[in-house]
Amino acid sequence: MNKRLIALAAVLAIATTGAFAQLAIGATGALYSDSDLAPEDIVARFQNGDGIYYGPFIELGLGKLALGFSANFSFYTEDWGFMQPEMMDIDGAFYLQGHLFRYRSFLDPFVEAGAGMMMKDYANKDEDPDEDNPLLATKYVHVGGGLGLNLGGLGIFGKLLYMFPINEPVTAIFEAPDGSTFEYNLEKYPIRKLKFYLGAKIIL
Repeated sequence: MNKRLIALAAVLAIATTGAFAQLAIGATGALYSDSDLAPEDIVARFQNGDGIYYGPFIELGLGKLALGFSANFSFYTEDWGFMQPEMMDIDGAFYLQGHLFRYRSFLDPFVEAGAGMMMKDYANKDEDPDEDNPLLATKYVHVGGGLGLNLGGLGIFGKLLYMFPINEPVTAIFEAPDGSTFEYNLEKYPIRKLKFYLGAKIIL
């Protein structure tokens, strides 16, 4: 009897979680810094777009927990003297959030922990001699928190995250024209210690 009750409770828990799960999609701007970010500096940087990475994210809210994935991009031209290739920096991360109230609460303070990787690569495939691998890459973990405001199905938020590089090198595999392959370590992407997000989302 106890086993049946436990099985029934597990089924009900899964069903309840699925019933109350809330999917959200949105976009963010991310500002990176090696020093403390003063509010006036954050406002100025976002106003002129200086060094801001932009990109989408998706989250699954589960009551007071949320799972998410974000990807932010920065596109720019780099002057190498003999050529000026279009480049891009990419920051992709998976994360878990704990919300003080609930995911869709009007006032939404939360904490966050996650892991990701920052990369640098060519923006245009026709300029990239190795489309399968970036030029630079560094894995990291991050912790921090933020505050959101939700108005029905629309939400805005800000969050501050501390980033810690992982010493394990990122490896890549290169395939030569003759079909032979070899593995090598990518050069490190220089990660800054702070990341500030401003974002908006639609809660479905």
